[in-house]
Amino acid sequence: MLLHLCWKQQKNQVQVVLENEISFHLSSLIEHLLHPV
Repeated sequence: MLLHLCWKQQKNQVQVVLENEISFHLSSLIEHLLHPV
């Protein structure tokens, strides 16, 4: 039970990190499209 809870928490953390990475890359991509160098 405790292991399951720990795994769930870790999974959530990974998901949050992934979402942050994706949104960061998306925003930089959009910025690049809007303001091409």
